[in-house]
Amino acid sequence: MRQWQVDRMKVDRLKGKSEPTSYLYSFEKLRVWNEARELHKNLHRLTSGFPRAELYGFRSQINRAAISVAANLVEGCSRRSRKDQRAFYRIAYGSLTELACLLILAMDVELLSASGRRQTFESKSIRSPVNSSPSETHMLAS
Repeated sequence: MRQWQVDRMKVDRLKGKSEPTSYLYSFEKLRVWNEARELHKNLHRLTSGFPRAELYGFRSQINRAAISVAANLVEGCSRRSRKDQRAFYRIAYGSLTELACLLILAMDVELLSASGRRQTFESKSIRSPVNSSPSETHMLAS
């Protein structure tokens, strides 16, 4: 990243703009990728309250699954053929459903409150891709 791009991003943040005026990568424009990014930030915050004993258990698995969602969306976006794109979108969808399962299991062992789970599931970022089929996930990228 060039210095002028870093400076531009700092100015945008200071002005309260949530989205940069210029993008370094084309995937940064994707709504679904930005939602996956927001989901990761929210889950990272949520799992930071987990006990230290869960650092390499639920906490790590939840964060890795959230990272996988965003990373596979980007990798799918970079593929030229629809077949390859769909394969990565399906992997992202699988990671998202894995994430839903992990949050339910975390609630079962009282690592996550019902209100925390409800808040996470009601967020736009987790609801949109989970409630669509894997073949529809590519349409969220527009």
